[in-house]
Parts: sequence; structure tokens; C-alpha cells
Amino acid sequence: LTDTTNDFSWLSPSGDFAFGFSKLPNSSNLFLLAIWYAKIPSTIVWHANDGIPVPQGSSVKITTDKGLVLSEPSGIDLWSTSADLTDGGEVSYGFLYDTGNIVLKGSNDNETVWQSFDHPTDTLLPSQQLKVEVKVNSWLSQTNFTKGRFQLHLIPDGNLVLNTRDLTTGFAYGAYYTSGTNENPEIAGQRLVYNESGYMFILRRNGSRQDLLPPYKVESTKDNYHRATLSFDGVLTWYSVPKASISEGCAIGLGIFIYHKRKLRAFDEGQRQPLKEYSNVHRFSYQELYEATNGFKEELGRGAFGVVYKGMVSGGGPPICVAVKKLDRMSGDTNKEFKTEVNVTGQPHHKNLVQVVGFCKEDDQRLLVYEYMSNDEHQNVRISDFGLAKLLALNQTHTNTGIRGTKGYVAPEWFRHKPVTVKVDVYSYGVLLLEIICCRKSICMELIEEEGAILTDWAFDCYQSNRLDVLVNDDREALNDMLRLKRLVLVALWCIQEDPSLRPTMRTITQMLDGLVEVPINPPPSSISITTQNYIS
Repeated sequence: LTDTTNDFSWLSPSGDFAFGFSKLPNSSNLFLLAIWYAKIPSTIVWHANDGIPVPQGSSVKITTDKGLVLSEPSGIDLWSTSADLTDGGEVSYGFLYDTGNIVLKGSNDNETVWQSFDHPTDTLLPSQQLKVEVKVNSWLSQTNFTKGRFQLHLIPDGNLVLNTRDLTTGFAYGAYYTSGTNENPEIAGQRLVYNESGYMFILRRNGSRQDLLPPYKVESTKDNYHRATLSFDGVLTWYSVPKASISEGCAIGLGIFIYHKRKLRAFDEGQRQPLKEYSNVHRFSYQELYEATNGFKEELGRGAFGVVYKGMVSGGGPPICVAVKKLDRMSGDTNKEFKTEVNVTGQPHHKNLVQVVGFCKEDDQRLLVYEYMSNDEHQNVRISDFGLAKLLALNQTHTNTGIRGTKGYVAPEWFRHKPVTVKVDVYSYGVLLLEIICCRKSICMELIEEEGAILTDWAFDCYQSNRLDVLVNDDREALNDMLRLKRLVLVALWCIQEDPSLRPTMRTITQMLDGLVEVPINPPPSSISITTQNYIS
């Protein structure tokens, strides 16, 4: 095959999959040796050469000793399957199956000497299995197919994990998802199976299985195209595309962490990307940030510890939009918090953290430079402000510290000088959840109806009087699913309990939100309005 002819792909018998040279969407003369769904645009499911594109005129062939061989126009070999061939195996021919698996056969037809399913890239397909320590790697970006920051693999102890990795050294950081299949050797996971029916599960050593897909009906693989892809933002998503609606471009995606209730992400060139120009936290001068923000002119927001401004900085390339946080209260604690913020978020290590890309520490000036985050219609949540965090030792469950946080979100124990635990964050989450449900701020003193000024009190009153419809006003989507609305409100009310011991853990909260755990009814009332009023007075 060569990318200079009209016939530069092989089709599977059904025509569902193609193998060959896929032209990159942003280039007229660069190609990727890949496998893709032939009837669905832009759905590469496997690629060769570590995702590095090749120039026009490149070719691929099958040889007896090397198997698949990719060569550039001059004839120099760029990549081959020779290193992964079964010991002593000689290749007779190759075949692209309707599963999307390209297989190289030896002299004996029953002898498979190499197959693409054993060397996944970012996607798994029905009938594919993932053995221990075989990794699925995300792309670096939407248009860069080389290995990115995220990987999925079954580690030797039997756990299926998703983790980030260092792009330079390949060092794997801590997992942000684990399957919990390592309780003991007998039931530890030994293989990830994506079977021909479209179900994905971990096969345990005792023969039992742990399903990974949520309790929704899996559509038939006979009538739907399936795939599971680890996207470049770290979300593992299952896709099901009805074969009958291919012409309409219809697709359904269900993430292991994020359920896109309205639509799949439609990434375009304008979507924000993490700032790649800084390999380490950059130190700016105050004058540089003054000029970058045009004299701190455009304010984005303010909190308890400072004001955030919009700016433009250069990282050795074109100017990049950033958010500059200027701290306005300096004390011993603030200096420690400033150092914490830089140390915790200065290196990219989680898909849901806003990265600190620079700082300024000059005389009494303390400024933090974040990657700029615009409001995201695709619900890709990113958080920051880790300067407010107090890092605890592994064996430490609580600490004493001065009150900190934005008014309206702080838990009552702050006001009573009691030891604080992780449950203060649960309280803040509950307030935030109510804000999302009601589409309003936690404190609105300008409201005509005084009883609705404090969101936490108002939400509880509406729940007690069975008037949850008032909370969502004219939100038709919420009004059409009152059972779900009640569940969300109940979760929020349990989060804002005055007694920290009554607040659920974040693990339980996610299970309740997903409907996997029953939400207790009749949460006791909270007296937080008193402390809230004290805080805002």
C-alpha cells in the first residue's frame, strides 16, 4: 500500500474497518498508518509508528521476516512488527477481521504471529482483551496522535487503573481511578475483557467477573458500532453508534467518570488546551505581569484572598491567555498558602486541576498565573485555589487552623473553633450543588422574598413543604424528572448538615448521585443560617 495511489487502504470483509493511510485533517501531505471505522469519519481505533505521521509517498508492505513494514518515500524503514513477532515466526499473510483486528499469520493458518489487538493505542474494540501491564495510552491532543498524559492498564496486583504519566520520563503518577479488584490473590483481576457483545468487565483469577459498564442496557453489537476510547483529556468513554444512522452522524457516549447528558464533546481549534510551553513553573517579574494584564485592567473575579485578572503572556511562542491572581492580604499564613499553591498545582498531574504555570514573588507582591479557563459548555470541571488547602499527613484526620474560605460556603465548625476535617469540603460541595440545581448564588440579600436570601435555608424549606419545583423555577428538564431533582436536593441537604459526622463521604456522594446507593430521606434541619449571617455581617 502507498499513500500516493487512490487505493491506499484495505477493507475488512464487511467493509466496517479499513487499514492503511489516513490523511491528517490539518495537513494535505501527512498520513497516519492506522485502522479506522470505514463508515464513520474521524474514528481511528489503532495506529502504528507510535502515532508519528509519515510524509506523502510512504508505503507499507508485508515481509516474511518483519511482518508489517512502514517505509518513507526514500525506502528507509520507519517501523515494523519484527520485534513483536512470535519467536521464530515467519509471516505468510495478513488479514483484517471485521472486529478491527489486523492479524499476521504464519505458515500454519492456525498460528497467529502478531495482531494489533495485543498492541492497543487509545481504543479498545469488542472481542479485545487487555492483559496485565499492557497499556492503553491517550493521544497527546486532538490532532497529535503520540502518547499523551493518561494511560489505562491492569497492574500486577489485579487493579485496573487510570493514571497520569510524565511526558518526558514516562514515570507513572498515582491513579485517579482504581477498580478495587485487588482484595486478595484469588479474586484479583487478571484480564480486562471487552467481549463481542459489547460488555466490558474484569475477569478475576477465580473465574468471576466485575462489570465496568454502568447498569444501562448495552446496545447490540449487531446493530451498533462500539468502541471504548481513552481521550486526550483522561476520560475513558464508551461509544455506541447505530449502524442505521451513520449518515446522520449520530453517536452516544458514556464515560466512566463523566456522563455527557446532552451531547458528545465537539472539539474544535478554539477549545482551550493546557499550556504546554512551560515545563516547570515560570517565575515572572511584577512588571511582566503588570504589562501582561494591561495594568490589571480586566477583572475576572475576586475571592477572600485576592482578585483575578485576565492577561496574555508569551511562553516562547504566540501569546497565551492566562488568569493572574493577585493576593491582597499578606501574612505568615498567606505566604505558606502561596507556597502550597505553587507546590501542589505547579506541575500538571490531574485532568481536573487548573494548572499554575507561573508566579511572582517580588517584595510584598504575591501573584499566581493560571491557565485561563473559560466557561465550558461540555461540563469538563477544573478546580483551583489549593492555596487555601492545608496539607495533612497520611495518618492525620483533622487539624486546627484559622477560618478560611469564601463566604456562603464555609462549614459551621469554622465559626466554633473546632477541629476541621475533610467534611468541611463536603459542606462546601453541598452548597455548590444547590447553586447548580437552583442556578443562583448561595447568598442573595437583594431578593425581595427575604426567606429565600440564604440558599441553604430556602432549599430545606422547599423540601419540607414539598415544593421542589420552586427551586428550579422554569427549568423544564428538571421539572420533567422530579425524582432525579429530589435525589440531587437530598444529597445536597445531607452534605450541609451541621454535625460533620452526618455528612456523607465523597465516595458515598458520588454513589448517591449515580443512583447506586439509596439517599436517606428526611435530613434534619440545619441552623447554618445563623453562622452564615454572622460571617456576612
